[in-house]
Amino acid sequence: IRAGKRSILKFKSDDGKPLCFNFNRNRCTRTGCSFLHACLFCGAADHAFEDCTAFKDLVASRSPARE
Repeated sequence: IRAGKRSILKFKSDDGKPLCFNFNRNRCTRTGCSFLHACLFCGAADHAFEDCTAFKDLVASRSPARE
């Protein structure tokens, strides 16, 4: 997902730890996964990208209004 030429998704946490792509698809089954389980969009640890309300709100705000 891009805004202009830059991706709006995060691939690392603010402190540089790589984020788990499988977690963000609600599919991480690794025991002791070495990647950070946090949202690729907002960085919150309490949900995956697929469940991110901040991303859903952004998409809704950019979509044309339906009548």
